[in-house]
Amino acid sequence: MKKTLMIVTLVVLMTIGTLVAEEPNFEKGGKYLTGQIGLNTYAIPFGASFGLAITDNIEVGGTVMAYFWTGISVIQPSADVFYHFTSLELPVDLFAGASIGYA
Repeated sequence: MKKTLMIVTLVVLMTIGTLVAEEPNFEKGGKYLTGQIGLNTYAIPFGASFGLAITDNIEVGGTVMAYFWTGISVIQPSADVFYHFTSLELPVDLFAGASIGYA
């Protein structure tokens, strides 16, 4: 029951953050903190990522995800690099990237 309540609380907080956020704009020098929820066969991972825009299109940062199974907890840190497609002038922040981590 505690796990379900915690997951619902995280989803609500992330949704509120998304709704009150301003129009997406990715620019050099920006700092970005993002909450995350994933899908997995055995658990629902959640965590956060932090990134720094080093150019108008490239972001570097890190992510920490937490997985909780019955009796087992896994913390997975990773290093991330993303390319943001800012030249497309879309109403969303479209990006692609790669991560490397350890669990």
